[in-house]
Amino acid sequence: MQADPAKHHYVPEFYLREWAGADGRLERYTRPTPKKIAVRRVFPSQMGFSRNLYDSPNEKLLERHWLETRVFQQIDSCAANVFRKLNDEPPGELTGEDVNAWSVFVRAQFYRTPEGLRAVKESGAQEWLAALDAARDRYQELKSISDPDLFEDYVSLQTEGDIERSVLRTLPGIFSSERVVRILNELHYRIMDTGPSVPQFLISDDFLARTNGLLVENGHFAMPISPRRLLVMTVRRETFDRIGRMTDKELVTAVNRWIVESARHFVGATDLSQDRFIRNRFGVDLKRSLSRGDGTSRAKTDRAHVGTS
Repeated sequence: MQADPAKHHYVPEFYLREWAGADGRLERYTRPTPKKIAVRRVFPSQMGFSRNLYDSPNEKLLERHWLETRVFQQIDSCAANVFRKLNDEPPGELTGEDVNAWSVFVRAQFYRTPEGLRAVKESGAQEWLAALDAARDRYQELKSISDPDLFEDYVSLQTEGDIERSVLRTLPGIFSSERVVRILNELHYRIMDTGPSVPQFLISDDFLARTNGLLVENGHFAMPISPRRLLVMTVRRETFDRIGRMTDKELVTAVNRWIVESARHFVGATDLSQDRFIRNRFGVDLKRSLSRGDGTSRAKTDRAHVGTS
């Protein structure tokens, strides 16, 4: 069966499958109303998506689903291969190509959620309008034959759809920014496994626990890659020592607090053993969505996590 082109996963299915039980399903917690938490056992394909999330109906040169089919599906395809290596036993060695693919995947994760995409559109529109205004004095030099003679007439012809289309076309460049990807490629990686005596890691629409930027003391990313395995990425190796002094229970609790408290759309779990934890914390500490320039050096409202605060 051909995949539904309008079903756009902001948390890829390959990632969610790690939390599926023997029946191929996992528990999906959602909050349909502010005072109600609902839970249902579903397949990975039934969570972590929004219909037409990356739709570009105003696109004139590319098909309307180009962000999904040409960008995110390609990013996820490459990342899935790396994900399998990271979850191998023992974990496989990553090549330079693997590290680069994973860096792009991590970078994209900041912007591909409904809130992240909305923030990009809003900040991008502001930048677009500012750049347009800055070009006012050079309009006669920059305009094409088909453009109006007057700058004001040109501005009046620009619609919200035109602006959104222009902003969406910048997204692939944000994910693959040479400067940012270089920083991410130079991070040190460590995998931390936890034992069966402590709860499992959970998953949500915000599963990337992070400090107030990477280029700060103890700056790191921490992301569960399975219910018993955590991937930590940091600039300084000393950060591993600090995190490594945590017990398994402390580590799981710290990561799961981030994942559940930051959840806007769903929390995923292999079973119902952490039902009370999830219900008590679902979405109580939402983190702001990043604008186009954030993601490595700063994230001002995010608290430091995983034992380095």
